[in-house]
Amino acid sequence: MRLKSKTQYGDMKGSTTADRHDTRDIHQFLIEKGLIDEGDIVVGIDAYSGEVHKKRQDEPLDVTILVSKASRVFATIPDELAETGTLKVEKIDTQIPLNEFFGLFKRFSLTLSSKGNLEGVEFTILNEQD
Repeated sequence: MRLKSKTQYGDMKGSTTADRHDTRDIHQFLIEKGLIDEGDIVVGIDAYSGEVHKKRQDEPLDVTILVSKASRVFATIPDELAETGTLKVEKIDTQIPLNEFFGLFKRFSLTLSSKGNLEGVEFTILNEQD
């Protein structure tokens, strides 16, 4: 498996960056739900919003969380990769309401551009004041 965002048409592409929340992050959320143990490591998140036919998206996100239990055998994730050539993870599928999902992060930044054409590209904003 490879972690890569995708939609049916891919009209808009971009990147995402997030900061873990100080008090309740995705790791804590999974522990509270009894889905992982304290020593488990969240290594990936894939959040998906299905088709929206109304003005608002009120449905929960389909979220796949990838969890490593490598700390039980290896000192670090890079140690597992170096020794085995792959990362073995468990996949947890769940649904999380939008407001709760974003509440698991201190900051969340998402960029999208048509077909990803602006990602990492320098451009000029014509109506911006200096």
